[in-house]
Amino acid sequence: MTATMNCTNPDCSRALRYAQGDFEVICSACGTRNFVTQNAFGSDSRQDNFDPEDFYIPEESQLSISHGGNMLPDELAQEETNIKKDSKDERSEIAKLVDHKGTSYHLVEGKNIIGRKEAHVVIDDLTVSRKHCIVEVSLSTKGAYEYHIYDIGFEEGSASTNGVFVSGRTQRLQDYEKLPLSPGSTFRIGETSLKLS
Repeated sequence: MTATMNCTNPDCSRALRYAQGDFEVICSACGTRNFVTQNAFGSDSRQDNFDPEDFYIPEESQLSISHGGNMLPDELAQEETNIKKDSKDERSEIAKLVDHKGTSYHLVEGKNIIGRKEAHVVIDDLTVSRKHCIVEVSLSTKGAYEYHIYDIGFEEGSASTNGVFVSGRTQRLQDYEKLPLSPGSTFRIGETSLKLS
């Protein structure tokens, strides 16, 4: 038994089919991930009442502050300074990005902010936003590393100016999209192409 819904991408709006119990439908025309919240079968498709807030994991800077809130202002300032330091020294390289000029940028486990300034991976390209996108590296339950990319708007609410285009897609990533990457995948931010290796 199937039902239909329209793609949530305003530039596409293609009719999509989904089966009872599906919670996500990927549009074959534009690649947008569409999440089914109410289905045509008369029930909420999220039968387990999943709420992403139930799985909130605080950032590193919030972890130490939340353990009792008894840090002195000087300790907080020192911790902030330590977090702002290049964290590549503390975490080991997992993978790298190589741009179209052959320059390589190291990725570490966790969130790797990519941008022109205020980023872990700094790209010298004026068409790249200060904080443009995030490549998240995590260890799967099978022991292999997984890579996901999303526009900074996914995290901060305000999208990058020139967008993120993944592996030849003609449409930029939407603020609500988080796409998996695999070694060899390419993406473009501004006028810079990057390959995961």
